[in-house]
Amino acid sequence: MFRNSLILSVLLAMPLPASVMLTFQPSSTSAAMGSPLSVDVVISGLGLPPEIGSFDVFVGFDPLLLAPVDITFGPFLGDPSLFEALTAVDLSAGSGIVEGAEVSVLPTAQLDLLQSPSFPLFTINFMGIGDGAVSFQYLGGPVDDGNGILIFGTKTLVPEPGTFLLGGAAFGLFGLFRLVRSVRE
Repeated sequence: MFRNSLILSVLLAMPLPASVMLTFQPSSTSAAMGSPLSVDVVISGLGLPPEIGSFDVFVGFDPLLLAPVDITFGPFLGDPSLFEALTAVDLSAGSGIVEGAEVSVLPTAQLDLLQSPSFPLFTINFMGIGDGAVSFQYLGGPVDDGNGILIFGTKTLVPEPGTFLLGGAAFGLFGLFRLVRSVRE
């Protein structure tokens, strides 16, 4: 367990490739009430390897001007209809945040053949609910290579269930100790 923690801390401390970028095409545009609008979330600067094996990207937008309709995933991580990739979407209407996630089950060699140094991860389709200038923001989330190593973005570590159990047991024993002590007094 210590060895796994040490390896994980070394991997998370490794510098990310400086040339990998996440951009929006278009990065800003005009919204018109009742008109559809699409934006591509594009990863670029890949060396192949590393290839993209998974991502979970959060995109910000103005909810007063746009309403998300759906997300379309490209073929670059495999075909979800053939169970080569798993996808997830959270459109949370009114929140101003859209989440797109995809995990490939293909081997890295096959991902290298599917991907180029720059390609769209997914396309967000909106409907204009107001008129005005809109822009899109990357709000966080990881983009990992085919081995699960972070190559762009942010990753939050979640403690293992054993950590919660140990902490809960410590608080329980502390409370029991205080209760026994107060009864003796």
